[in-house]
Amino acid sequence: MRFQVTLDRDEDGVWVVECPSIPGCVSQGATREEALKNIEEAIALCLEVRALSRGHGNAGVDAVGPGGPCGLAKWSDSQVLGAFS
Repeated sequence: MRFQVTLDRDEDGVWVVECPSIPGCVSQGATREEALKNIEEAIALCLEVRALSRGHGNAGVDAVGPGGPCGLAKWSDSQVLGAFS
């Protein structure tokens, strides 16, 4: 599963990253790299919560896909910066 993320800087210089396909899945970081690392964790946790709320029991790696819940695939300096799979 791949997820697009948006990355922007707020007025204080903090990098804010959001996964639009998962409502409420937002994170931030002092650097781009930190923000992207943090959204990777946020995506995994959002998916785990969704799996648990649907009655799937323990939402381990198998609940979100083989190879782990998400991994950084690529990003650039445009508005849509990352893809997680």
